[in-house]
Amino acid sequence: MEIFNGDNASEKVLKLINNKYKLFKVLLLNNIELNKQSQLFLEKLQSMVKNLETIKLPSNIQQGELATSLILPKITEDVGLIIVVGNVSLKNVVLSLNTKVKTLLVLTEPNLLLFDEKLTYVLADTKLINCSNKALASCLGTLCSNCFYILEEVFNKAVYLKEINSSKLLEIENCMQSLSMIPSSVLKSEVGKTILLKMCLKLCEVVNFEHFENCFVFKLANNIKSMSKHKNLLLGESLMISNVVAFKLLKSLIESKNINSLVGFSCFSRLKNYKKYCNNFSLSKVAESFFVDDNLQSHINNFFNVKASFSVVFYTYFDLTSKMLKEFKEIYFDKGIGLNKYLDTNVLTNAVNIIPESCLENCFATFIRDVGLLNKF
Repeated sequence: MEIFNGDNASEKVLKLINNKYKLFKVLLLNNIELNKQSQLFLEKLQSMVKNLETIKLPSNIQQGELATSLILPKITEDVGLIIVVGNVSLKNVVLSLNTKVKTLLVLTEPNLLLFDEKLTYVLADTKLINCSNKALASCLGTLCSNCFYILEEVFNKAVYLKEINSSKLLEIENCMQSLSMIPSSVLKSEVGKTILLKMCLKLCEVVNFEHFENCFVFKLANNIKSMSKHKNLLLGESLMISNVVAFKLLKSLIESKNINSLVGFSCFSRLKNYKKYCNNFSLSKVAESFFVDDNLQSHINNFFNVKASFSVVFYTYFDLTSKMLKEFKEIYFDKGIGLNKYLDTNVLTNAVNIIPESCLENCFATFIRDVGLLNKF
């Protein structure tokens, strides 16, 4: 992934296209409203390529037969470049097609989830940023979820002795510290959009996206989003909700005094529950997840050995999250009240409860299940 950013980022991209792709057909996929600067950029682009074909897609397009039928027939042998001007859902759809055609993503909102190693190029020009406060809040929610991501990495290191990149986690922490000091009034301004974009650019260099997409907070966010009957929830908003729920779970674990390896859980109940909510249910895979920890008592001992110091770290991040949650709500005109419709107790409970059975190695999710914290679910 090659990222173009800075004052003359758009000009650099246009020069690249003129040098490499002007003799090819260029396919432009768009599912959002464009600002004047973006329109000017595309007009310049159209004047320099042999053929520019534009496909307008729904803003909430998802992976599936509809997306495939709309896009794939247009990717003919003479297409040299696919340009994506849209949100996270469109980016995911395009990458899911697994074409060998080079892909350029034009950022129109600051969003860490838009950066993806499968992309060939990313244009990050602040002049092209044109998004709502809802999108800005979504970006803040995504960034804030890194707080629990760091805690989970530290937990896995302390309890399961897994290797972590401490220097990169420290860089992420520094970003979170800086972000927590920026008020919502600034974040909603033009300066705020630039700050958030620069934050995303910095984090995309240090966040391990493979780990992030398999961590507890990200899995929980996807579950909340897919299970909610309200379909306008952005993934970044879901990540903020997930982050808060995850912190409450970890707080319960830290304050527990009598966890042990003899509590156990009902395999049958968990199988039935997971099958109810999982589209790709596999009995052997789920059953295998029940036995990933063959040394639970030792891992519980590891947890209690670091519990006191880990508790100090936890409350530091808890304070960071609380500050960002406040600014997150302030970005909305209704101070986030409208998000309350997504806080259905059953949805949140079920979203948490089905995560451990999707894990085939020791992690925070399997630990809270194996020590009985999820038994009441």
